[in-house]
Amino acid sequence: MLINDFHTFKLGFFPKPYFFETQNHGIVIEKESDVVSVYATSKSHSPIYCSIPLCHPKELKSKPIRIINKNNLILFHILINYH
Repeated sequence: MLINDFHTFKLGFFPKPYFFETQNHGIVIEKESDVVSVYATSKSHSPIYCSIPLCHPKELKSKPIRIINKNNLILFHILINYH
């Protein structure tokens, strides 16, 4: 999905990768059974530049994730309350 400004979504029940791109960069968010990972990629999502494990999927259950395109850089924002 091409992100011009921002896009907000929630991880689905079933594992699947979410693909986002700007004019120059890409990001993939993938939910597996025991970890949610973020991959920094090129716009075509290949090659993968780096991989960042975030947390267990339970931590993101029904939490909104916002992907932001700011000056052609991809940022993501997740609000997690540990209270």
